[in-house]
Amino acid sequence: MRKIIALLVITFSIFSFYSCKEDKDNTSTSKPYTNISLQDAKRYVGLDYNSVKSELEAKGFRLGDYYPEEANIYGYTNADTTLSYALFINSSNIIYRVNYGKMNKNIDNSLSNYEFCRGECINEVNNSSDFSYMATNNILFGDIFDSQEEFQNYFNQNKYSLFYCLETWQSDRYIYGVEFINFKKEEQFEVKTSSNTTTTPTTPEEEQTYTNPYGVGVVYIDKSLAPEGTFEKSNLIRSTGFIYLQKQ
Repeated sequence: MRKIIALLVITFSIFSFYSCKEDKDNTSTSKPYTNISLQDAKRYVGLDYNSVKSELEAKGFRLGDYYPEEANIYGYTNADTTLSYALFINSSNIIYRVNYGKMNKNIDNSLSNYEFCRGECINEVNNSSDFSYMATNNILFGDIFDSQEEFQNYFNQNKYSLFYCLETWQSDRYIYGVEFINFKKEEQFEVKTSSNTTTTPTTPEEEQTYTNPYGVGVVYIDKSLAPEGTFEKSNLIRSTGFIYLQKQ
């Protein structure tokens, strides 16, 4: 149970912020894919929010949503909403947690980026016995993996069929994490009505699809800077959110 709770603290990623699907977009792009990095999240933890706000705005990010009632979270996205930050702030205006995410239309790019970020997390932990490892292969009711090698084997065999996965490395002070999501798989789920019968989308709105259905996210948390009680079971909801996506 303790392991499940620990994973719940940092799951519900995209669904914490994403309320509806993007419009279809046939615009082509020739820009090469650039990996996001764990360092993109880590660099802002421990800094004053106002200084980070100015830096992100100078880079073209804009404030999308603000959640003071949950956890004092500020969400920023770039112009096309493919890149996103969620900044978690304590009462001293210091950032104790950063989630950084990227959505893309090419699954191989996102999977490669996921493995790149996973490698960064492994390097940061450096086989230290201070860190415990956990992974899951779904949002809520997935299998729990205690072994990185075991999950790696599972991932290699199932990465193109996964809807969601998450890996975390946690010590008494720090949490590193990486996640992947495939909204194409979510679109294949049956739509259930309240009477538990299957329905088919019938309106243009229901038939919209995601322009960039594949996502990768990283998180870095310094628990020593977090508000008291943040990681207790009663405060799971205010601790959620990996990849931030602005509500459409």
